[in-house]
Amino acid sequence: MSDQAARNLLTYAFGAEVLARIPIPSLRRQFEQAVLAQNCCTLRMTVAHTALKSRPGMVGLDIDSIRADFPILGLTVGGKPLVYLDNAASSQMPQPVIDRLVRYQTTQHANVHRGVHYLSEIASAEYESARGRLQRFVNAREEREVIFTSGTTDAINLVMHGYGRKFIGAGDEIILTLLEHHSNIVPWQMLAEEKGVKIRVVPINDAGELMLDQYEQLFNERTKLVGGCTSRTR
Repeated sequence: MSDQAARNLLTYAFGAEVLARIPIPSLRRQFEQAVLAQNCCTLRMTVAHTALKSRPGMVGLDIDSIRADFPILGLTVGGKPLVYLDNAASSQMPQPVIDRLVRYQTTQHANVHRGVHYLSEIASAEYESARGRLQRFVNAREEREVIFTSGTTDAINLVMHGYGRKFIGAGDEIILTLLEHHSNIVPWQMLAEEKGVKIRVVPINDAGELMLDQYEQLFNERTKLVGGCTSRTR
């Protein structure tokens, strides 16, 4: 079996397993149709990596330099440089993040907003400073709009249980994309089953980019929420 055939087989097997776990038949069929329509099983990671370097929008982006920021990517596995794709589960840390964690643990570690001693005040100030930087990064109106959680999955579930169950009801619609990790699918499946909500899916093209023209067509007066990962689009 060629390397390409093996990649296609693994991609198909993984996709089939994920689709089989979708408990709502209509939603499962919708995802299956989108996968087949976009030939997702023939996407090749090696070609995508090469194309990424050559895209006009990526001029000046040094992939090798970015990899060098992550110490763990210096590992060799099976005689080849490590390629890590499971960021949806556990993202690797670049060296600056590792350095900052070490600095916190060795010079600033204390409970945040729970003490008046030196270390607690320093930790609290740094904590809120990070919130301010994130506010500016995402262009939020106020710092209080930035809420720290234990992770993305926890955050999605908070939105579903808090906002979704209160403000999304029967006949309303939620837009997801074909690129979503199951942690951003399952909560909305649960809400759809519980409330009678319809889930609509944004397809992708052969380059793995969201098809914005079709995305815009999914919006209507019943759209209540869009749950989508970050993706470069044309």
